[in-house]
Amino acid sequence: MKKLAIFLIMVLAVFAVNAQRTISDSVNGNETVNFTAMTDPVAISILATQTGGTTDGTVTLQGSVDGTTYTTIQPTAGVIYYFPSDTSKLTGYTWTMTNGASLLIGIEQPFWRYYRVRAAGTVGDSTLVTIKWMK
Repeated sequence: MKKLAIFLIMVLAVFAVNAQRTISDSVNGNETVNFTAMTDPVAISILATQTGGTTDGTVTLQGSVDGTTYTTIQPTAGVIYYFPSDTSKLTGYTWTMTNGASLLIGIEQPFWRYYRVRAAGTVGDSTLVTIKWMK
């Protein structure tokens, strides 16, 4: 019985490590929000929900070696994939938010240790940005 209990605790610990994490914050008006750093994510989902005005801000993915100094990451084949990749929403490394729109990012070959999402609003809008990621 003791072995079974230890086995179950180990299984739950593995699931907890690989569990999905969620963070959300509002981008109000002409402000920029840097979301909490994610360590070694393999997939990131970003959802924009209009809470006031017209959602038309931008989102960029940034990477860091030390969790302090970040640089913007460009989509690179074989390393990072952005979905949807249609040109109306994704231009280079910047995604334009619209109400109810979502962006999925797959990280196939992690180059950075830390990742964060930077969202920038525009005057007169208020958007709830929800980010989910998985290790």
